[in-house]
Amino acid sequence: MANKLPKILFCCLANRLRSRTAYEYFSVKYAGKYEVDSCGLGKTSVKQTQMEHWSSAKHFTKELYQSADYIFCMEREHVMEIMRRNNDGGWGLDLTKLYCLDIDDIYHYNDPPLIELLEKKVPEYLESLTQI
Repeated sequence: MANKLPKILFCCLANRLRSRTAYEYFSVKYAGKYEVDSCGLGKTSVKQTQMEHWSSAKHFTKELYQSADYIFCMEREHVMEIMRRNNDGGWGLDLTKLYCLDIDDIYHYNDPPLIELLEKKVPEYLESLTQI
């Protein structure tokens, strides 16, 4: 039986631009090393009014969170939203696997500057986390 790969979950508001780009990029880059997934916080987020077609994206759930080893949020606001849902729902989630990449919502899907930023930040985090 093969060992289960560690799972990375990328999370942003709508799972349309930043987290989707991260998912697609790192699914290829880390194939065979990590399982990669992505989700959006959906319509309960503070920026709900700015979202279009949010219903077609994969949404954040307790189960999705629990299945991941590393959760990378694009903004601090997303970290706070997950913590709020954890507290309000009494989920008892392990919040130590939650990390903020501090990537603002200014990029388009597959935007080269976004990929550059992800390529700089994500491997640094993973290297520091896997050496603990």
